[in-house]
Amino acid sequence: MILILGSDSFEQGTDPVIDWLIASNASFLKITLDDLFKKYAPLRIDVNQGKIYYNDRCLNDEVQVVWYRHFDQKKQFVSKQEHQFSMQLNDELNSEIATFNRYFFESLKDKKWVSPLSNIQVNKLLMLNKAASKGLKVPESRILNTKDAVSAFLQECSNRLIIKQFSDVSRNYYLFEEKAYVSLVKGISNEDALKLPTQFFPTLFQERLDTDFEIRVFYVDGQFFATAIVSENGYNVDDRKKFANDKNVHHLPYELPAEMKNKLSSFMKEEGLLMGGIDLVKCQDGKYYFLEVNPIGQYLFESNKCNFHIPKAIAEYLIKEDQKTPYETDQRHCL
Repeated sequence: MILILGSDSFEQGTDPVIDWLIASNASFLKITLDDLFKKYAPLRIDVNQGKIYYNDRCLNDEVQVVWYRHFDQKKQFVSKQEHQFSMQLNDELNSEIATFNRYFFESLKDKKWVSPLSNIQVNKLLMLNKAASKGLKVPESRILNTKDAVSAFLQECSNRLIIKQFSDVSRNYYLFEEKAYVSLVKGISNEDALKLPTQFFPTLFQERLDTDFEIRVFYVDGQFFATAIVSENGYNVDDRKKFANDKNVHHLPYELPAEMKNKLSSFMKEEGLLMGGIDLVKCQDGKYYFLEVNPIGQYLFESNKCNFHIPKAIAEYLIKEDQKTPYETDQRHCL
């Protein structure tokens, strides 16, 4: 059986995969934290035996493959209006959930995880180091906290820099009344640098590449679904979220060179990532640069634009892994 650890809200990429699993008569089960801690679906854990029962089904015995999406998220159980100690109560309840999750994941560690849980929460900065070790080009990057250091790095990069976050959890939407705000990648000029305070919070600065176009790749265990994001008005350094619906921006199927595929495959295998979204850029000089990888990245937008049918490919991969014998699965775990 395929176990999907997802979110209770609509998941734009996960739900279409579930549709394909249903169409294929695959054996699967989706569980969310809301199912367990808010809706109180029947759950029984025999701690002594290390057995987990959900709706009277023993997950230890039935599950062969675990597909992790957006499962481990903080929850709000008590509002400020309901209790004066709402913050402390929510912290305590989320601490209980965190302890439960560690036990839950450990109890299923012998299953085929897509991707292994220990590899899903990647560090963007470490990924740049490791990508470079596999022969992939990466932009010059510095974490700086002084105006003088930024000015020096600007000169080193011919006055072409961008500023961006170095964590992934910070990509949140800030909601206020009827508006939503999000932090974006932004170019920084000499004028911007002069306005900086003498010292500031450590921030990631990268060289601004002479980019021709961006390439969004979704990787499924050796398969590459690459989308070139091309603008009629030329490449804009600002985050593509601002231009997703721009009529002058086109999303086109793209064939990566064999050498690039080999380097990316080597990198993904080294990091134990069976699936994930990879951001690349192709520069005016024809060189490709690696920017980042997101093991649980989104893919539906590009899939629809390019008729890739990525949800179908994911469903087929999960079914194939679920149908393997325990011996075959053990062999894969050893790789």
